[in-house]
Parts: sequence; structure tokens; C-alpha cells
Amino acid sequence: MRDGSGRVAVWRAAGTVVAVGWSGAASAEPVAGLIEPAWLIGPLLLLVVTFVIWNRRLRREVVQRRAAEQALRRYRQVVSATQDSISLVDRDAVYLLVNESYLRIFERRYDDIVGHSARELLGDETFERVVAPRLARCLAGETVNYQAWFDLPSTGRSYLDVIYAPYRDQGTEIDGVLVSVRDITERRRAEEARQLAANVFTHAREGIVITDPEGDIVDLNAAFVEITGESRETLLGRRPAVLESGAGLVGGSDAVTVEAIWKTLADQGHWEGEFWGRRRGGESYVAMITMTAVRDEAGALQHYVLLYHDITALKLQQRRLEQAAHYDGLTGLPNRALLFDRLEQAMTQVQRRGGALALVYFDLDGFKAVNDGLGHEAGDRLLAGLAVRMRGVLREGDTVARLGGDEFVAVLLDPGGIAELAPLLDRLLEALSRPMPITDHLVQVSASLGVSCFKQGDEITPDLLLRRADQAMYQAKLAGKGRYRFFTPGVDDAPRRHALAG
Repeated sequence: MRDGSGRVAVWRAAGTVVAVGWSGAASAEPVAGLIEPAWLIGPLLLLVVTFVIWNRRLRREVVQRRAAEQALRRYRQVVSATQDSISLVDRDAVYLLVNESYLRIFERRYDDIVGHSARELLGDETFERVVAPRLARCLAGETVNYQAWFDLPSTGRSYLDVIYAPYRDQGTEIDGVLVSVRDITERRRAEEARQLAANVFTHAREGIVITDPEGDIVDLNAAFVEITGESRETLLGRRPAVLESGAGLVGGSDAVTVEAIWKTLADQGHWEGEFWGRRRGGESYVAMITMTAVRDEAGALQHYVLLYHDITALKLQQRRLEQAAHYDGLTGLPNRALLFDRLEQAMTQVQRRGGALALVYFDLDGFKAVNDGLGHEAGDRLLAGLAVRMRGVLREGDTVARLGGDEFVAVLLDPGGIAELAPLLDRLLEALSRPMPITDHLVQVSASLGVSCFKQGDEITPDLLLRRADQAMYQAKLAGKGRYRFFTPGVDDAPRRHALAG
């Protein structure tokens, strides 16, 4: 509203009219009923400042809300993309949140898990045994990490690495548990396989040696140390003895060389054979060795693995069995079976290479009187002592065997003529007739010897050759004992009872 005295401004507020006016002159008095302008400046400024502050706060909250929403989206993307299975449960183990990975391992939909308890998902037994005790520790403020086997619908029996972390929504009170699950089944099985291999390596009774491609030892187990008698420190970096000089090597029935081993490994990838060695203390041992080349996926040679099976006891047992099967238990001389085998070999050698052999049949004179008079133990000691004397007289390469009782047979290779053979027979007779002290007695016996000869081209069997020597020995007895006789063709005095194979 205007008038001649100046301007008037009118505001209507809450049904009340407030007028503020100014007079035309600076010194004019305020219009009655109107508010002076200075009174309005304070409230207006306060209102403006309040609006500005509120507006800034609103914009900051909008920015913060947008940032929070972006962070939440990123979090959800990260949680969804991670290979770990993530879930959030409340204090009652009810699921509040799960990611896609968690849904996959249980083969469930989101609504089938969220809002349901872990007990319902895992089962009472697993929940009580595995989950509940650890959840309780986490709700008490502890971050819990453990591994355990679970039966999962997606992968079957699986080994999971699980982390429980306390979750606080606001303040310091724990509102739930954030669960992170990672499937480490393959790693666990690989670890178990490595542990199994390590246990086998450590506790195997067979010696195990691992070498580099050059054959130098990079690792070995305690059994190998025990077999060789060497210390681990001494053996590391060295080549196994089997790959050194090759001495003591036996492959199958033939001696082999280190060069042959390397060639077999290169051609076939493995080698097997026997090794006769000595422990550090000098004791001999026998090992069956299996050597295998180990290559990587590209076929490059990485290692050699050697397995040592100590067969020393087996060889000793085998030797005892062979001794029992082929040697006389009393005298240690070859028995009838081994004599027959050696005689056949000797006759075959004569037929192939020439030369000759002589078969000598022994029968002791007066042995029965010793056996009856002094007892069987004295008789056995006499036979054992005479066997030693016979071996002492015969040459290396000759064979003397016991047929049984007091009868012996010697196979003499290349004995020469009568002039060379006669002195040997005389020495045998002298050695067998020399007195021997037994149980406070001086015992003396003699022997009768029969000799049959074989040369290249003769068509005669080992059994017939033995029978002829037996006949000649019988002639020596008839002639007065303590002497020898050669078999004479045409003389066939009542064939005796002995046959080599019978």
C-alpha cells in the first residue's frame, strides 16, 4: 500500500497483518503499528543460515546414501563373484544372507536357505558335533577357523575350510556370525597323499633312495641307512654303490655292469637285479634292487627311485636249503644228487673239449668195528675228519662226495696217465689210514679204492661209470684192502648194489 508519506509493505502471516513502513524522510517517525526493519534482519538471517545448513546436510546425506548404495552393490558383486561361500547367520544360527556360491554347494534356492536355520540345512548330528560348539565361541567374541569333512549334495564328501567371524550391526554387541567357507578337498587329498607317501618313505622296511638324474642321492630313508650301515650325512650326495663300480651286481643269472643298468634304464625305464654288498662294519648283505626312472608330464627325467629289499636272510635260508638238498649233513661233502649233476657236467665237458676224467670209489676198511665199539658219535666224528683229509689231498676243481655210510666217490678232472694218477691215489690211502684221536682213543682205519676212467668218444653213462668204479673197489678189497684197483674191461664180478641215481 502506498500513500504520500512513503511506502508501506504488508505481510500476512498466520492470519495477522504486519505492516512495515518507511517515511519519506530519514528523520520521520515510524508509522504507528508498523515494525521497524532492524528487528527483521536477525530472524531472516537465522532462517537463511538454517536453510543453507539443512540443504548442505541433505546433500551430504544424499551423497553418503548413494556412496553406501554403491558400496553395497560392490559388496554384493564381490560376495557373489567370490569362490568362497559366504553367509550371515543371527545368534540363533538362522541364515540372514547367503551368496551364489553358498547356494551352489548345497544345491538350494535362496529362499530355501535364508530364513532357515543351519541345523535344518546341515542336520542335527553335524550341527551339534561340528558347528554349535564353534558358533558359541564366535558369539562370545572369538574368530574361529577350522577344517572338517561335510557331506554336500553338490560334491559329496568334501573337506571345508570354515571361518566364523563375529558380526556387529551397530555398537559393540554381537548380532550374529559371518561365515566364510572354502572347499579345500583337493588340497586335503593331495596333502593326505603326500603324507601317505612320506609315511611309506619313512616307515617302509625296504630301503628307498631318490637320486637326481646323474644318480647322486638326494634323499633316503632310515631302512636304507640300516641296510648299508652308513650314516645319512655320509650317503647324501654320493652315488649308491650299485651305480658305482658294479661289483657285486647280479641281474637274473648273469653278472651285469653299471653300463648295462644305465642302458636298460634308458631303454625300458626300469631295472631289477641282485646286489651283493658289504655294510660299513664289513658284514655282507644281499639286496634285491628295483630302479625306476621318474619323469615329469613333459617326459623330462627328474629322478631315479631305488628300492632295496634286504634278502640276506632269504639267501641264507636258500643256502641252507640247498645245503640240505645237495650236501651231506655230517661231512659237508656233496651228496649223491649233487655228485650225479657234477659228474654229468664233467663228462659233457670231456666230450666237448677232450681230455679225460677218473672216478674213484672209496670204501673204508674197519669202520664198522669203530662204530660198534666206540659208538655212533665216534663213528660220525671219524667220517667228518676223514672227509677233511680227503679234501686236503684232492686238487681244486676235483669233487669228493659221500654216497652214504662209509662210502665216498671222487671225480678227478684231467688226472693224466697212470704215472700222474697213482701218486694221488697213494696220498689218499695214506691220509685215510693215518690214526685219528677220538674220545681218548687213537682210531685207525684203511680204505679200498676202485678207479674207472672216461675219455672223449667213450659211450658210457654216469651210472655205468660209477658201477665200474664200484667193481674195481670190490676187487681191491678182495686183494687185501688198503689198496686201489683200476677197472678192467671184461672183469664183472657179481655187479654190486650201488647205482648213482638209485
